[in-house]
Amino acid sequence: MEIINANISHFDKLETTNEDNTIAVQVAQVLRQLYAFDPESTFLLDYASGPLSRNLAASTRQILGADISQGVVDSYNRLAREQGLSPDKVQAIRVQPFVPTSNTSTAPDGGIAEAANRLEEELQLAGRKFDVVLCANAYHHFPDIDLVTRLLVSVLKPDTGRLFVVDLSEYKRPHGAGHHHHGHHHAHHHPPSAGHSHDPEPFTGPTVAHTGGFTSSRIQSCFTNAGLCDFQFVDSAATAEMGGGKATFFIASGRRRE
Repeated sequence: MEIINANISHFDKLETTNEDNTIAVQVAQVLRQLYAFDPESTFLLDYASGPLSRNLAASTRQILGADISQGVVDSYNRLAREQGLSPDKVQAIRVQPFVPTSNTSTAPDGGIAEAANRLEEELQLAGRKFDVVLCANAYHHFPDIDLVTRLLVSVLKPDTGRLFVVDLSEYKRPHGAGHHHHGHHHAHHHPPSAGHSHDPEPFTGPTVAHTGGFTSSRIQSCFTNAGLCDFQFVDSAATAEMGGGKATFFIASGRRRE
């Protein structure tokens, strides 16, 4: 719970007045090639809300955002209104953080069912499921990405719903680089770009559960165990200058089986 509270505190204070869409624009272009978005029907959830989903607004019927930070929710909605997007079209909602339980006697699924029911109530889904669930540059914050993936799969439409995850591809730390706690201009809120100061290791600090990026095999295992099939992995969906080097972002996707 400590890292969850650290993320809430950090992102509640984060200003997004000068949001950089560089990464979001690159990734959105690739996503449109990977998935047949339909502006008349596609219902999308942006879990850990940021600029990527708003860049897809013209390709979707409705976008719901979900974030544990009220500051992020407020900024997301304000920027959506400034973009000319109505609340009926694009709207983020603050949701309770998912805290996996280790009590297997009362919750053998790690608390997934309870968390899924709560998420559906918070988003007022009334039984609706999503065509697309998007989670951009947030997986490195989640202590247990396997359980979070299972939660996200639970709100996808059976057989057709797709999960898209965007995060940092695996990288090697520069020789001699140390671990520093940085301001972490989070890419789903503030995509890193040249001209900003970053540590040699892009994502570190008290809000980060996973450093070093993710491999395709790790994400595929996570997706398969959560009930996803038709796995796709685009290793270099976007790049950005970070800490004097180039950071590469992947897109992983999978379809809900049943």
